[in-house]
Amino acid sequence: MFGVSARVLVLCTHPGRLLIYSMIFNRLGFFRVTLCSNFTEVQRACTLQPSFDLFLYDDFAPECDEFLRLEAMSRARNFDQVVLVGNFAEDDRYHLFDWAWTKHVGLLDVVEKPLSMTRLREALDGLVITLAPCLDEPAAYPSAMLESPVSVCPNR
Repeated sequence: MFGVSARVLVLCTHPGRLLIYSMIFNRLGFFRVTLCSNFTEVQRACTLQPSFDLFLYDDFAPECDEFLRLEAMSRARNFDQVVLVGNFAEDDRYHLFDWAWTKHVGLLDVVEKPLSMTRLREALDGLVITLAPCLDEPAAYPSAMLESPVSVCPNR
């Protein structure tokens, strides 16, 4: 389980599938999920939340505009990693990974539709969640800093 710390952004134009994604992510232990049905909502969510750990893009079509949007979002650090869901040929998958590597986009996986909870869990096995360091963790700081009795970690 990934716990409540992971922040997930989902873009899907179909409202019924958005609800299914919400259910799947909750069952997988992701409780901070932002659901969007268009790019206007995605842009609004990205202004409210500094960065998402994962961006799931359903119905991704490998077109120039979509590539430019993903590249711009990655450069703006709106997300750390992305999972693309759609109907792809094996050759398309290769080109998507090649494009992501060249453009420094954190492409976690390219998943064929329909997406199941098992397949999403497999895709998320490589997810890396960056946690802010906590002063209460002894391994993170020299011992001189640990003498302070004040906790600076939220939610403790």
